[in-house]
Amino acid sequence: MKKINEYLSFLPASDEPLSADVYFVNGKEYNYIVDVGSCAEALNLVSETDRKRVILTHFHEDHTWNIRNLELDDKDLYVGNYTAKTINRGTVVREKVTFTDGPLIEVIPMPSSHAKGCLSVLINREILLMGDSYYNCQKGYNVSLLYDQIRLLKELEFETAIMSHDERHHSKRKIIRLLESYYACRKQGEDYV
Repeated sequence: MKKINEYLSFLPASDEPLSADVYFVNGKEYNYIVDVGSCAEALNLVSETDRKRVILTHFHEDHTWNIRNLELDDKDLYVGNYTAKTINRGTVVREKVTFTDGPLIEVIPMPSSHAKGCLSVLINREILLMGDSYYNCQKGYNVSLLYDQIRLLKELEFETAIMSHDERHHSKRKIIRLLESYYACRKQGEDYV
């Protein structure tokens, strides 16, 4: 486990098996876990955490595989609509959900070319956990989704963005500037950049 600050720590992603970063946010009443990964170490850490609420950023197995081995009520599992269809459980987040439990935690639907129904998690309006929503898909970035994502990121109040599979912290300005540079490469009549 690596500590980011007094309320946020994470288990870094792994390659064998491919497993996403798993974030732990310490609240007063609950412990909030962002993604559950697919490796045994992640499963053990998540299982040992009591009073938990889990947020899955999207449906890909490196982020969700361990959910099948966790006993968790749907009221304590927050997912995007496509993730709910994939794993057949959870409370679907269609608009921002806010928890004021020590740190301010906002679960936000995030337009993304990477996967349908992505969620991001904003903590104390400082750190935005983006999961894989920053990344593109095999075709590239969907122009319409990229536009919507840039617009939403500009509206959100945060200082630092963290993507899964990448331990670096990126400034809001840098993330938006990079996405805008991809958007600037669009060509008329083409859906992907």
